[in-house]
This record gives sequence, C-alpha cells and structure tokens, in this order.
Amino acid sequence: KISIKATKQAILNYNKYLFDKYTFEQSIILNFLQEQNSAVINGAAGTGKTFVALERATQCAKNKEKVLYLCFNKNLCNILIENNSYPDFINFKTIHRLAAEKNAIKNNEDCDFNKLKDILIEEANNSNFEYKHIIIDEGQDFGREEFEETNIIQTLSDIMEKINGTFFIFYDKNQIIQSKNIPKYILDADSKITLYKNCRNTTNIAISSSMVIEKLKPSGIELKNELKPIISINKDKKIKQDMIDNAIKLLKEKLSNNIVILTCLPQMKKENSFLYKYTNADKYKGYPFFSVNVFKGLEADAIILIDIEKRHFVNEIDKLTYYTGTSRARYGLVCICNLDEKDCSDILDFYNKKYNKKTKRSIKTIFAENFNFEIF
Repeated sequence: KISIKATKQAILNYNKYLFDKYTFEQSIILNFLQEQNSAVINGAAGTGKTFVALERATQCAKNKEKVLYLCFNKNLCNILIENNSYPDFINFKTIHRLAAEKNAIKNNEDCDFNKLKDILIEEANNSNFEYKHIIIDEGQDFGREEFEETNIIQTLSDIMEKINGTFFIFYDKNQIIQSKNIPKYILDADSKITLYKNCRNTTNIAISSSMVIEKLKPSGIELKNELKPIISINKDKKIKQDMIDNAIKLLKEKLSNNIVILTCLPQMKKENSFLYKYTNADKYKGYPFFSVNVFKGLEADAIILIDIEKRHFVNEIDKLTYYTGTSRARYGLVCICNLDEKDCSDILDFYNKKYNKKTKRSIKTIFAENFNFEIF
C-alpha cells in the first residue's frame, strides 16, 4: 500500500491556483467598465479592486493609450512600478509624486495641491495633458483635508470629461486609516459598483478580519486543511516575543516563508512597539516589519499582527486598523493582543457578552467559537 502525501509547496501552489481562479472571476466587471467613461467601484478588502484596476489599465495600454494610475501608498506604488509590463503607457504614481514631478511644491517641499490643480487644468486647456485615462486606487485615502480643500479628485474627473477620457476610482470605506473622511467625490457619486467576492483571504481569515466591522458580511476562499487564525493575549513582552517566534516557526512549517509582521501602532510610533528593538536580530531577518498603514494595499501569505489593544476592538476608527491589518493575510494569520483582564472585560461588555471572573479565558472562548480563532 503506497501513501502519497502532498508537499507544503504543492498545497501552496494549488491554493494559489484557487485564489487566481476566483480573482479571474472578478474580471467580469471589466465588461461594464469598457462601456463607461467614469465609475466609482467599492469593495471590501480582498475583493479584487486592484486586480480590476490593473486589468483596466492593461486594456488601455494594449490600445496604446496612456494611463495615469494614482494611489496613496508609496510601497504599493513602488511594487506596481517594478511589475509594470507597459511602462510606456501606464504610469504608476502616488499623488505626492505627481505633484513633485509637476513642480507643485512649496518652499518646505510640501506638496501644493492648489498649484498642482492649476498646472493640470492648464495642460488640459492647452491640449498638453498626456493621459487618456485616469485610475485612482485606494480612493478612500484621498479624503484628506489637503485634497478636499483643493477638490483635486473632481478636477481630475473634469479634465477627463473635457478630453473625452475615462476616470475610475476604487475604494474601501472600511480602510480609511490615512484620512478622516471618505472623499466628497465618492459620497456624491450617483451610483457605485460593488465587488463582493473576497478573492484574497481564506474563509476563516475573512471572518476573523471582519468581526469588528458592523454589517460587513465576510466571504473568502474555502481551502482544505486551511490553518485557522490564531489569537494570543498577553501583556508580558518576553511572552509576546516567544509567541512571535513560535508563530514564525508554525507558519513556516505549515504554510510559507512569506511572512510579514505588522504593528497596529502608527508608522511614526513604530519604534514604540515591544518588537522594534529586536527587528534587526538575525532570527527576524527576512521577515519585514511594517506598520499597518504603510503596508495597506499589499498582502502576504502570512501576517503576524502585533500591538493589538482594547481600542482596536471598541473604537470605531481603531477597528479599521485591525481590519486592514488582518485582511493583508492570504493563508495564515496570527494576532497577538496586548490585553489584561480589565481590557478583556471591557471588550466583553462592549459586545454584550457574558463572562466569568477569568475574563481572558472567556474572551478566548468567544474568539474561538464565534470568530473561528484558535488559541495559541
């Protein structure tokens, strides 16, 4: 009797095939976009917004029409540039990079978006605007005050209408962690297209990610023998570091070496993370360490999310950091929470859950039973 066991890499390759298959299914929306001059496309994390945006840009490039693809996240932009198959026709830029290239900067080198708007309008009026299409990814991040005051999104849309081009903006209202408000342009849109099918996360990760977002119905790809998300609760720095070490070992063994560690702390406060002083140690080399807001728009086979505090479960704004961070994970997710007994009881009270004196045990039970979390 011969027993054949699939290797970890074979399983990973098959899982990636399933995800690519579902991603391809999202492309049906392109049939609609081909007939439109403008559209606002909404979708939760992992629903294929960037995929659809890139496919649309590629279609235009194949027709030898220039595309300006704008996003907010510098790291996302750099990856898109590195993988650009049509550099002569698709220009990936952050809005700040566009402003710098147009010399729309102040003396202190901050971007002057009023000046940028004037430059772009002048180019359009003089028939010097080089792009036939504009695509904005991460549209929710363009609700920052400096963009709204200058009405830069509406200006770009007006320019496309003037030159008979196309204008598409993709966004997720639940990933609004770089600004305080959804852009007025999006709010005022007559109609929005919504992508529903999650084509990035496993089902369990999708459930775990969306648990803090009210009325968000999770969907994901159901895989055989998928690793359920893991949650750990402790305030002791040494124990939490051991948890990270064990998580890396487990994820490498079960899934992949493509592991990213994310902190829920803002980028400028990343050094306040308990892990920061250890990140240069040999055992963490090869495992990038970012804040959630810097890694937004990107993804990895496995995510270890650390510095999760009570506010990430009860505060409406901070919940979005948890949601954005956990939804970066494709196949594996480990959450390490900085909670004590009082924090746990406050969270249980917030969600109107009953508990006994051992609140940590109670909250772990809730995570495990209601949100498909395992206890690590």
